[in-house]
Amino acid sequence: MAFIIVVEHIVYLTKFILSYVIPDVPYAVKEQIKREKYLTQVILHETNLKLVTKRLKPVDDGTVTSTAAKATQEELELDFCK
Repeated sequence: MAFIIVVEHIVYLTKFILSYVIPDVPYAVKEQIKREKYLTQVILHETNLKLVTKRLKPVDDGTVTSTAAKATQEELELDFCK
């Protein structure tokens, strides 16, 4: 009976060692998954940038005139010498 228990433990130990040494997912597949994840992040980032820049672009529909916002250089300068 002790022989059967010892052999059983040897088999379990061998199985554990082999499952630890041999990976479930090959290295090439892991690298491909990392690459796809990175490319997905890049695409999402670029899409977000495009959407944000599209939202931030000023709309020139001709309703606002720039004459109200004109100021001379003298009006914009501050006099710190006084």
